[in-house]
This record gives sequence, C-alpha cells and structure tokens, in this order.
Amino acid sequence: MTNININTFHGSKWKVTFSNIPTITNFRDLACYELFVKDFTLPGLSIDLMSVNFKGSQTHHSISRDNADLPELSISFKVNEDLTNFYNLHTYMLQMRFGQGITTEFLHENVVKTINLTLLDNQKRNVKIFKFSNAYLTDLGSLTLGMGTDDELTFSTTWKYEEVNVS
Repeated sequence: MTNININTFHGSKWKVTFSNIPTITNFRDLACYELFVKDFTLPGLSIDLMSVNFKGSQTHHSISRDNADLPELSISFKVNEDLTNFYNLHTYMLQMRFGQGITTEFLHENVVKTINLTLLDNQKRNVKIFKFSNAYLTDLGSLTLGMGTDDELTFSTTWKYEEVNVS
C-alpha cells in the first residue's frame, strides 16, 4: 500500500542555498542571499511533441532536448542593510558584460555552480531538493529608493541554468 502524506505543503517551508557567487570571495557573505530570499518561482516545464500516424492511429513522441528551452528561474531578495547583496550581483553583471574580473579561464564558466531549492516538511526536514546547475544571472531588477519611506526594499533577479535535478 502506498504511504500518502495527508499534510498539505505550506508555501513558506523552503530554503535556498547558493554554492558560490563569482564576485564573492568570503563564503560567509553568501548568507546575505540565503537569508534574504523573499520569493522563489519554481519554473514549470514543457516538452515539444511530434505527432506520428502509425497503423491507423495517432501517437505522440517527445522531441525536446535535455536542456533546450528550460524556463528561467526568478528569485526576489530583500535588500540587506548595507546593500551588499544588490551590489555584489550588480558587480557580477558588469563583470560578465565587460569581461572583467573573471575568475575562470572562460567567460561561460563564470557561473553560480548550483542554486538549491530545498522543500521542507512541517518539521523543517528536507523533503525534496531542486538543484539548478550552472546558473547565469541574466537580469537584475532595479532598486527604487524613496525619501520618507521605511518600506522593505526588494529586487528581483532572473537566472538561466543548464540543468535541473530533483532528489
């Protein structure tokens, strides 16, 4: 008999970890990303199908490649007090754009090696881990500063990745 978990999943039971960010040399600074994630959009997947007529009936076959057209990953962050998390990603984007300060031999290797989304159960135990490999920051959202307001500041990011695995 199949064990069915009757508890529902709650949208706040997750955490995000980054293996590295190329502009960060002190790994303790990764906490300003992991502790300040506000939203994480888990992308959907789709496949392309080819219709085939065989012996008078129609059937479908997948024609998608392994990592072709993977959807983008969206992550929003709260800005930390000294804007370090925004500044580091801004610097990373500038370095990628102008080929400066690259930490690897090839520009295409200057990536975040893994971004892990860990889903947790109600007792905060790991349930599933979505591992996004070789992620490139492709869009860094703007940051709006306003006088006389003390609202929480957030910025959004968009990432392309080469592979996703679930364990």
